[in-house]
Amino acid sequence: MRDLIEAELARSREIIASGAELVPRFRISAADGETLIFVQLPDDPDERAWRMQLVSSYMAVHLAQWFIMASELQEPDASSAVAVSRQGCEAGLQIITRSPLSFGETTWLDAGQIGYELPAMLPRKVETVTPEQIADVDRLIAHNEGLRVLKMGAVK
Repeated sequence: MRDLIEAELARSREIIASGAELVPRFRISAADGETLIFVQLPDDPDERAWRMQLVSSYMAVHLAQWFIMASELQEPDASSAVAVSRQGCEAGLQIITRSPLSFGETTWLDAGQIGYELPAMLPRKVETVTPEQIADVDRLIAHNEGLRVLKMGAVK
């Protein structure tokens, strides 16, 4: 997973260096392929929790096997990528120096330093979903202006 984390950190560096906003993103691997979900995370805790729940529901419906969440932190000023799979979780963190712009070496964090919220988003190995739930989740995500879903194709 470290190679995937490093790839996501590199993508974040490119976005930050371009001056664009680094929107939190989930790279999700599921039986039907990989998906990227970009999630604006507002300050309102209820709306933030709702959007995170939508992403978690999407993962359950699509039987996600692992995911990586990449985002920018405020304290410390850093970019991060957290990988979660059934084998465990791990994160990479890179401190950002703004003037002139540079990025520190990757600091690795283990499961004990990550917390429980992100690992809890991965669906259990056995998950029962109905066709109605699948339609509901896809409909909610399609109509939520704070989320953008991009299918990347089948995993090889």
